[in-house]
Amino acid sequence: LGVVVNAEKEVVYIVASSDQADRIFERVFVAAKLDTPGMGMIYMTQLEKMATYVPHELIARVSGHE
Repeated sequence: LGVVVNAEKEVVYIVASSDQADRIFERVFVAAKLDTPGMGMIYMTQLEKMATYVPHELIARVSGHE
């Protein structure tokens, strides 16, 4: 077919409020030059829930309970 696929990929996840999502999407699209063939892709989807580990020290610092 003559199609070459580069196996290296970078995945970037950005979580943003819905009022900022479109602006961030547009800025990333332009900055990453995704309008150039072969430069990658971008997509946006609504996030219902998310969980991750947050160190107790960080929680205390941002909540003002240091």
